[in-house]
Amino acid sequence: MKWDIKPNQSSIFYEDTSKSRNVKAILIDVENQTVKEIDIKNYIDYLQRLMKFYNYEEHQLTGDGDFIFINNDSDRNTNLMKAFFWTSNKNPIFGNAIIVKIPKSGDYNKLQSTKLSLEKVKSAVHFKE
Repeated sequence: MKWDIKPNQSSIFYEDTSKSRNVKAILIDVENQTVKEIDIKNYIDYLQRLMKFYNYEEHQLTGDGDFIFINNDSDRNTNLMKAFFWTSNKNPIFGNAIIVKIPKSGDYNKLQSTKLSLEKVKSAVHFKE
């Protein structure tokens, strides 16, 4: 059993890792300007620690439940940050992002492997120069 207190969090959450399993996700790394497939644990706390953010935006990409989680920490200076563009959005997206599937139950502790192909995501992402 593990108890975690995260920055800007006033309560303690129990993280039950006994039922965790690895799932496939796609990482968009703006610092290194890469898009790659990674293995992650299937719960939201792991995803937040991996991506080093606790405030995030999520947007549904497909009707099949694939979502993109985008770093949305309020202390960032967007003039100094690197960004990427998604082909269907003309506005820059600042910070790293990860694509994973949320089950129909909406349980963030039962994340699933994304159904999007790495090639499809690579063709949709363009990095800001």
